[in-house]
Amino acid sequence: MGSGSTGRAAQVSLVDHRPQELLALTVAGVGVRYGAGLGPAGDFSRLRLTIDSVQADDQMFGSRRAARARPVPA
Repeated sequence: MGSGSTGRAAQVSLVDHRPQELLALTVAGVGVRYGAGLGPAGDFSRLRLTIDSVQADDQMFGSRRAARARPVPA
């Protein structure tokens, strides 16, 4: 999905009461870094979250546009 993708992806689906899938949200290239230590100002901790791309797809039957939101190449 992206040139910097780490290969990690997650997909979440929104489902109605029938059950019918309405929307699929895919997040790719997820990275998490955590660091803690002692610095000049005292203890510190840092959390860094990076995401390469996010895409929302309309799963409704007969939808005119399947991709509702997607990454655009820079």
